[in-house]
Amino acid sequence: MRKCLSLIALLFSVCTGTVAQAADLSPLRIGLIADLTKLSAFSTPSINGVKMAIDEANAMGGIQGRKVDLIVRDDRGDPASAQDVVTYMDQAEKVDALLVHSWSHIAKSLSGYAGHNHIPLLAFWMTINDATWDNYNPYGFSIDDTPLVQARALVGRVQKLPYKRWYIAGPDVGYARSISESFKEELKKQRPDVEFVGEIYTPAMKLDANTVVGAILAKQPDAVFSPYFGSDLSQYVRIGRKRGLFDTTFHVNPMAGFPESMGGIRAEFPPNWLVIGYPGSALRTPEYLAFVDQYKTKYHTHPQWAGTVGYIYAKMLLQAMHDAPNLTHDSVAEQLPKTAIDSPFGHITMRHIDNRSDMGGWIGIADFSANDFKLRDFEHYDVNKLSPPDAWIQKKRGQP
Repeated sequence: MRKCLSLIALLFSVCTGTVAQAADLSPLRIGLIADLTKLSAFSTPSINGVKMAIDEANAMGGIQGRKVDLIVRDDRGDPASAQDVVTYMDQAEKVDALLVHSWSHIAKSLSGYAGHNHIPLLAFWMTINDATWDNYNPYGFSIDDTPLVQARALVGRVQKLPYKRWYIAGPDVGYARSISESFKEELKKQRPDVEFVGEIYTPAMKLDANTVVGAILAKQPDAVFSPYFGSDLSQYVRIGRKRGLFDTTFHVNPMAGFPESMGGIRAEFPPNWLVIGYPGSALRTPEYLAFVDQYKTKYHTHPQWAGTVGYIYAKMLLQAMHDAPNLTHDSVAEQLPKTAIDSPFGHITMRHIDNRSDMGGWIGIADFSANDFKLRDFEHYDVNKLSPPDAWIQKKRGQP
C-alpha cells in the first residue's frame, strides 16, 4: 500500500510538473493600446516598429523561452474608451505587459491603472511633467522625456534671439499646456525682458484657424510658440500663410519636426521654424541606416520617426522582460528602470529616478526643400543634463 501511494505521489508530481512547464512555455502577451483613429499617422508606423522588434525576439527564441504575442486595440483617442480597453486587456486577455501609443493625457491615465493593478506599462508618449513626478508609480514608464526638458532645450536656442513679445497658441491637451507653461517659465528665467502678450488653446483637431490667427495678429507679437500638429497644424499653416502671419513672426513648434505631423502641407510649410524633431535624411549613423534598410525591406516604406521609436520602446520592454529574474508583473516592473539597449538612435538607458529614458531628441530648423524632410543646424539635446536634480524629482515624488 505504501509503495502504491509513493507511486501515485510520483506520478502526480510528474504530471503537475509537466503542466507547470507547459504553462511556463505559453506565449507572453503584450497589449498595445493605440489611437488608430486620430493619431494614425504616428501610431501605424509605430505599431510596425513594435511588430518588427517582437519578430526579432521570436526569431531568437522568444523571451525566456516563450514566444511573444502582440494584441493591438484602438482607444479612438477617447479616455473612457481607453479605460475600457485596458480593463479588458487586463482582466479578459491577461496581458503580461502594456505598451501605449495614444495621447499623453490618456497614457497618464492608463499609467494610473497600471500602478493600481500592478501591470508594467511603457508609453510612447506620456509627455506631461507630473506624469512620472507628482503622479509617480513604479509600474508606469515612458520612453520620452518631460515637457520641462524639451522646453529647456528650446530655450537654450531661443534665449539668444532678439524676440521679446511672445504669443502662445496650441491645442487644449495635456502635452501642449504642459510644454507651453514650461517654455514660458524657462524663457522668462533666462530673459526677464520677454513678455507673453496672449495665449489661446483650442479643442484638438478642431482648429478654427481664422479665429486663432486673427487673435495672434491683433497682439502683434514678435514670435509665437505653437505646439500644433496633425490637421490643426495644417490649418494653422494654410491660414497663417494666407493672412501673412509668418511674414512678421518667428515660430517655435515642438511637434513640427516630425514628418508625421505634416499631413499634406510639406510644400506649404514656412521656412525657418525652430522645431523639435528628428534629422530625417540628415541622420547618417550606421545603426540608423541599417535599421531603415531592414524596416523598408519588411514594410516597403520609410520608418520615419514614429516607426523608429515604436521599435525602440518595444525593444526596451522586451529587453527588460529578458533580463528580469522571472516574468511576473512585479519582476518586469522592477527591471525596467535598470534597462538599457543599443538602438537605431544610439545607446538608450531608462532613468530610475523618473521612469523615463534618456533617448532625447533633436532641435533644428525644419527644412522641406526639394520635397525632402530634414533638420538644418540641428543638435541633439541631453536629457540627463536638462532634467532637474534627482533630489528635486524625489521631492516631487513625495520621497525624502
